[in-house]
Amino acid sequence: MVQYLKSYLFYGNYFCAVEHTSKDDKDYFYCTVLKKKKKEIIIHNIFESDSLNAITNKIKTNWPIVLIINNSKTLTKNLLNLNHQKDNLGIISSAFPNVDISNFYFEIIETEKTHIVSICRKALIDNIIQKYTSKKLNIIDFSIGNSCISSIVNYLETSHIYTSNSKINFLDNNIHSIEQTQNKEKIIYYVNGLEISNKNILSFTGALGAIIFGQLNPTNFKKKKEELIATFKNTRIFNLLLKTGLVFILTILLINFSLFNFYFEKVKKLEESSQVNHIVKNDVQRLMNDVDKSQKIVNEILKNKTSKSSYYVNDLINRLPKSILLSELNFQPLQIRIKKDNPIQIEKNMINISGTSNNSSMYSLWIKDLEQSSWIQKIEVANYSHISKTKSNFTLKVYLKDE
Repeated sequence: MVQYLKSYLFYGNYFCAVEHTSKDDKDYFYCTVLKKKKKEIIIHNIFESDSLNAITNKIKTNWPIVLIINNSKTLTKNLLNLNHQKDNLGIISSAFPNVDISNFYFEIIETEKTHIVSICRKALIDNIIQKYTSKKLNIIDFSIGNSCISSIVNYLETSHIYTSNSKINFLDNNIHSIEQTQNKEKIIYYVNGLEISNKNILSFTGALGAIIFGQLNPTNFKKKKEELIATFKNTRIFNLLLKTGLVFILTILLINFSLFNFYFEKVKKLEESSQVNHIVKNDVQRLMNDVDKSQKIVNEILKNKTSKSSYYVNDLINRLPKSILLSELNFQPLQIRIKKDNPIQIEKNMINISGTSNNSSMYSLWIKDLEQSSWIQKIEVANYSHISKTKSNFTLKVYLKDE
């Protein structure tokens, strides 16, 4: 699991290889894209074209790419390993005696009986790599000629196979020789259950090697490969960190937005509640003011003769004959109706008395009796009217003495 995560972190799940070859003296491209799914590898896509732009448009910029340089500028020779020679420079000198190896990249397929040497000028390969990188594609490795086919020899049960421009012969489960040839027929091969045509066998092998094998053949471009891989890893990690950072920032912003909305709604509800409370408070204050005003009214009414009011009422009731029935007794009545923001006006030192009498004689005696009271200044008959032969309505104004 750790190894899988490490591989995904540095390379991802897609591996691409492009065979950069020649067809009718023009560049031609065969491409295979493999997808790694835990313990399984599947063919994601296969395509070909005579246009580099058409190929690069189908390759994502975050895929690692293995480049197979197999065009007309690549030279390949088969050598018999008669002396079991192991020195790479000696092998190159034997194959190409007049070549300045410092100007060439080489790759050697080694077997007990043969050495198959492929070379290509460094300037040419570096220029080809530059064309891909200028299109923001990431080359992590390259192979020369048909050399990469050595990594799948054990999966091929045949005496020979054809590639896009060569015939590869096998002997005793090893590559015996590589012959330049043009085979226009499409031939299907099976590599560990995967179906692949002869035209794409090299690009398939290159992509598969990036996943499983790595570089098996002796070369002189190990340092170049390390630089390419380091550049790709740095770019990928930077992009992953950038994307992760953006996702993190967006997540924080989303959380912040959600919290802001949540608390904004809370604050909004509190503000609405505060406004309601403010309105209620104003209403309560208004009611309290009304109560205070009412209290002032009461106090204004009662502030005069407060201690005597009960006495006056009791004395009036005690003197009241049975033939008289009171309907109103109003101590210090209002002069005018109470109006908002206007002062209260009352009839000071006065009592209004209204009622009915069914005995006129007793009514007269009662008034005379009241006039004898020490606290009454005078009595004024405001109204007296008969409602029947024996029953009358009356209204009296009793003026009190100042004390």
